[in-house]
Order: sequence, then structure tokens, then C-alpha cells
Amino acid sequence: MLRLNQIAQSVIPIEDEIARLSTRPFAERAATFNQLRFMISQTGANPADVAVATQIAGVVDQPHSSLLPDGDMFVFGESFPEEVLDCFEPNLRFLVALFRTADARRRDACVGECQHWWHADLSDPDVLEQLAAQERSWWRFWRSVRACRLTRRCS
Repeated sequence: MLRLNQIAQSVIPIEDEIARLSTRPFAERAATFNQLRFMISQTGANPADVAVATQIAGVVDQPHSSLLPDGDMFVFGESFPEEVLDCFEPNLRFLVALFRTADARRRDACVGECQHWWHADLSDPDVLEQLAAQERSWWRFWRSVRACRLTRRCS
């Protein structure tokens, strides 16, 4: 999710992700789309966000229904029609634009006391190091919990 947030913040050019996904199987494209859809659902994307994102992404027709928020949480792990994955570039541009638009709206409401890592400056090496340290700490904790459950020796 870090990479997708960096793409949404324009830290990583979307063209890099398009080039990367162009050589990947449909399953990996679907996984990327599912991650974006989950992130979009967390922002509470609405029809106004969809309209703005459609314009930003340069989508001529209405985006495929499998890419649109429906008011409820997206089903994580949903599959996408082959034509959506085959024609992934405009669909990826739309999803990134939708996430960027909806997240910007949420970010405005989050000013001052925001602690969301994805609202940090993801181009800042210090921020990235802090995130990496937090992730390493989380994995150490998870491994200890798992070991405790497996051995039933918890302290």
C-alpha cells in the first residue's frame, strides 16, 4: 500500500506503475486494483469524487461498474472482468485519481491532529525510515504472538 500511496502523492510517477503492471499477469493487476479499491473505500469515495476522478484521468466513458464505489465497503479480493484487466492503463489511472481525490477531501478534514501514515510526506526519507521501523516492530510483535500461540508458552 505504501507504493500506491506514493503514486497517489505523485512521489512515484504513475507511468512507472503502468510499465511495471504491463508485464505482469492479470492476477497481479487484479491484486493492485483490489488494494486501490480497498483504499478508496476507506476514504469514503462518493459520486462527486468519481466525477472529478473521471475528468482527471481523462476517462471518456463511464468507468466500468466493477471499479466504482457503491456506498458499501468494496469486497476485498473481488475479481474483475477480463476487459478491465486487459485495458488496465486507463482503469489504473482512474482508480489512482479516485483515491487521490477522495483522500484529499479526507485529508482536509484531518488537518491538525492527523496521525495517518498515508497523509505523511511519503517523499521524505525520514518518514519512510520511520514507517519501515514501525513495520519491522509490528512483524517482530506478530512473530512473538504466533510463537506464543504455537508453543503455548506466553509470558
